Amino acid sequence: MATEIAAAVQQLDATTTGMQQAANGTHHVESNLSTVASVADRTNQAAADAKGASSDVALRTAELRGVIREFLEQVAA
Repeated sequence: MATEIAAAVQQLDATTTGMQQAANGTHHVESNLSTVASVADRTNQAAADAKGASSDVALRTAELRGVIREFLEQVAA
């Protein structure tokens, strides 16, 4: 009977160890997913910033073309 109890305790210990390893693996996956989400958010923000800068450059380009056109018209007159 003592042998059976010792075997059951060993099985319980192995099961507990397996559960702890699974929990650690789950925590690792959760941490990685959190990192991926954070990077995705920062990438999204960078894309929005780039879009805003691109729009600003397009606006400034149009303004500059207008100024150059006016200048050339004045020079030609």
